[in-house]
Parts: sequence; structure tokens; C-alpha cells
Amino acid sequence: GVLRTREFIMKDAYSFDRDAAGLDRSYQLHVEAYDRIFDRSGLEWYRVESDVGMMGGVGAHEYMAPCAAGENEVALSDAGYAANVEIATGQAQAVAGLPEPLGAPEPVDTPDARTIEEVAGLLGVPEGALIKALPVIRDDGRPLLVVVRGDHRVNEIKLRNRLGAPVRQATEEEIRSVFAAPPGFVGPVGARVPVLADEALRGLAGLVAGANEEGRHLRGVEPGRDFDVNWGDVRDVAAGDRCPNGGTIRIEPAIEVGNIFKLGTRYTEPLGARFLDENGKEHDIWMGSYGIGPARIVAAAVEQYADDR
Repeated sequence: GVLRTREFIMKDAYSFDRDAAGLDRSYQLHVEAYDRIFDRSGLEWYRVESDVGMMGGVGAHEYMAPCAAGENEVALSDAGYAANVEIATGQAQAVAGLPEPLGAPEPVDTPDARTIEEVAGLLGVPEGALIKALPVIRDDGRPLLVVVRGDHRVNEIKLRNRLGAPVRQATEEEIRSVFAAPPGFVGPVGARVPVLADEALRGLAGLVAGANEEGRHLRGVEPGRDFDVNWGDVRDVAAGDRCPNGGTIRIEPAIEVGNIFKLGTRYTEPLGARFLDENGKEHDIWMGSYGIGPARIVAAAVEQYADDR
């Protein structure tokens, strides 16, 4: 009950600078100050890379206090990597037991097998050997087929950032009419719409994908050979993946106790908040926003220090 307090109190600060370099300096000063504040709070905490979200801007970090009751997940490694799972990136673990590559895709009957688990069990292959297909509709109405490894999950925030706009899942009617496939058997080979594949599929062969026909899949599928593809990092990282610093990723739940944003000109430009330089020329002000949640610090302290009584 402490985490969702009735009163929402924030300690807010803002910085106003003349350019990106000035914002970087102000941001770093707040990082150092906030680090000291959280050290003095007595919490175990991490400063992690995060998505700018609805606040917008050019960069952001969150202060996270790990605890089992946390509503967020953070990706950490022994090499110093720390990021919210919403934007965390890493090299996927290899798939053990991949089928042998084939010269071309071959159809295989998979009656009543629609889910990743069902198809993998029927064909006797690991879930990572499957191509999971997510038919989506862009904000402007254009269809797109997003594909990831069968043992991975699409990350909606990374997908939105990759496309520069939100998407929604296609309806069953749209899957049949626009994607020309029955639900549960959608695949990228012969797709009538553009395909966006996660980077973890790059270089793999011998995969299994929907055949766009009822009760049938294809085996021996190879991205880039059997279907045209655009690439992007659009999946959730998983525990055991390799972080950009070379360490092994672990996932921990955490409470967000603070956040800082490089807003840039996200608000000053539309509001006309400008200044005159020494030459009398107008420029947009570069902003930063910095927040701490005192009630959330209390909630995190309760979670981290409470005993059985």
C-alpha cells in the first residue's frame, strides 16, 4: 500500500541552457547530485538508461531501487550495464538444437498447432527454432509483419521507437484480409506486407515459420534468403543474454524512485521560449527535467529493510 500513496509528491528541478553542450553539463551536475541523494537515503539503487516516453526529449535515466514488489524490470550485468528492460539491448543466447538448414523451405502439416509451444512440441524442435510472427497496423494504417525468435517477446516500446510511431495488433479479420493468412499460421515467406525482423534472427537458418495456410508451417526457412526483410532490435532482452559491455544480463524487479530527462527543445520550441545571444540572435532554450519521488523512497525502504514481522 505504501508504493501507491494517496498523495503524489515529487521533488522537481529544471535546467535551462543555451545549447546541447550546456544541457549536457547541467544534466551531469544533476546526475552527481542525485547519486549523492540516493546514496544518503540508504537504499540499494541503480541509475539505468530509460525510454523518454511521453515526456519526449533526447535522453533519459531512471533511478531504480531493486525489490520483489517493484513494478518495473531492469537489465543489469556484472560489466556495469544497467537499463530499463523497455530499452535494454543485448546479444541473444544461441539456440541449442537448431534443425539442419535446407536448400529451400519445405511445407509440413501442423494440424491444430497454432502456438509456439504446440508447433515446437509437434515438430520436436526448440522454441528458438521458430519464427514468431506479429501482424500489426501502423498509426497511419499501413500493415507490417514483425517477426522475432520463437523464444523471444516483441518489445512494444522498442518497436515504436524503431518505427517512429505506435502500432496496434491486427484484428482477426485484418489478418485474414490484409495479411492473407489464417490466425496461428502467419509467416514471412510470401508475405504480402513489409517484414521487420529482430536482429536475433539474423544469420539463422533451418527455422520454422507459418506457411500462411491453415494447418501448415514451413521448415528450413532462412531470413534474407526466403523473404525480404528490414532489421531492427525489437525484442525484450532475456536473462543470460550478453550486454553491450560484454557481461551477462540478469533481470531484476525494481521500484522507480527518480527520473531525469534531457528534454532539449521538446517544449521550448512549440512554446516559443527563446533567448537572445550576444549577437542579438534568437535561439530555443535547451531544457532538462529532474524528479525524485520522496514517497517512493519510503516505499522502497520499507520493501528493502522490512523483516518477517
